Amino acid sequence: MENTIGLIVLIAFPFAVLIAAFRAMRRWEGGWRMAARLPLIAIGGDLVFSYVSNALDPGTHLWPYELMTITAISTVFLVGASSLRRASMKAGGGA
Repeated sequence: MENTIGLIVLIAFPFAVLIAAFRAMRRWEGGWRMAARLPLIAIGGDLVFSYVSNALDPGTHLWPYELMTITAISTVFLVGASSLRRASMKAGGGA
C-alpha cells in the first residue's frame, strides 16, 4: 500500500508543478515567460536524464529522489518568480 501512495506522490507532485509552470508560461509575458519555462526545462531534463541513466544502468534507483529534489527546487523558484512578478506589477513595473 505504501508503495502505491509513494508512486502517486512521485507522479502527482511533478505533474502539478508542470501544470502550474505551463499555466504561468501562457499567462505571463516578456522575461517572466522565460522564468516560467525554467521549471519545465529542469523537470523535463531530469526526466530525460533519469530515463537514459536507468537504461544504461538499471541498477540505479536514485531517480525518484532526483526528481523530487528538482521538483521541489522548481516549485520554490516558481513561487518566488510569481511573488516577484506580482510585486513588480504592483509597483508599476509592467507585465
